[in-house]
Amino acid sequence: MRYRKVFYIKFCIFILLIQFNLANADSKNLDLQTALKKMQDARSHSGYTFNQMEKCLFPYIATITDNWKSLPLLMRQSLIPMFQRPDKPDSYWYVSGLPKTFGTPHFKFHYTTQGPDAVISEDIFPMNGVPDLVDICAEAFEKSYRIEVEQLGYKAPIDDMWAKDNGGDRRYDVYLFSGPWLGFTMPEDPLSVQSTSMTISSYFGINSRVHELVGASEGKRYIETTCSHEFFHAIQFAYNYRSERWFMEATCTWMERMVYDGSEQGETDGNKYYTSQLNYWFRYPDWSLTKFDGWHEYGSVIWSIFLTERYDVEIIKDIFENMA
Repeated sequence: MRYRKVFYIKFCIFILLIQFNLANADSKNLDLQTALKKMQDARSHSGYTFNQMEKCLFPYIATITDNWKSLPLLMRQSLIPMFQRPDKPDSYWYVSGLPKTFGTPHFKFHYTTQGPDAVISEDIFPMNGVPDLVDICAEAFEKSYRIEVEQLGYKAPIDDMWAKDNGGDRRYDVYLFSGPWLGFTMPEDPLSVQSTSMTISSYFGINSRVHELVGASEGKRYIETTCSHEFFHAIQFAYNYRSERWFMEATCTWMERMVYDGSEQGETDGNKYYTSQLNYWFRYPDWSLTKFDGWHEYGSVIWSIFLTERYDVEIIKDIFENMA
């Protein structure tokens, strides 16, 4: 059985590489100009609705870094602040600063209660002097760490102790601020090494206005699944930042239902929500599984689910280990 599983993992990786080359020739894949436009739009801190929000910015970030050498010099210089942390005045994301912090064993949360990036200041459960949205975010990231690293056995994300700007310590930094997206995982200095395999640390951006846009109950669900999704991106970076892009998003979507399976009373049930990602996917049954256009890759979660149900949950980790 073990031999068959190893053979199947290698076969899957072989197919991924072939499909990746075929997908690159498909003009419907995510192009650089679209990615640049999406990242420009992502800077808006106000004036957007929930329906205008992106699920995750990583497809656009990855497309830009993958095509970095083809960009004109002046454009590269204008985009470098995109990788700088949101609380820095020269950052791509900066508006008014994020002066407040809240710490947990593995994470440090940066936020504000004033201005366009403010989280709702409601502090009811728990009443601890910290806005409830920050508490929800903190619990979601710590739960993601427990399940993804301690229970499922994935590598922990690379910490930022080496970085000059590391948020004050080696804990993983989460910045809550406003933008037309649910969240993103930003690689630290991804331009320093141009190779087919690299590991890298990261920081997280989580939307601070989710409760305001969809209400506390639905907002909690979006925050929880987004945190589990983005944390798995950071884990992927610990294996190989340049892993297959579509597979990174497909498995992050799969991880949402692994962390939030609805087994606890009142818990978000990710099994009820990932199916929404399949609507777009099933409209184009002739498209490659590896389609990477900013939407299709989320629906490819169905492949991740098939693999784990046909074999076991270990197969996803085995594939990332073999792509390292």
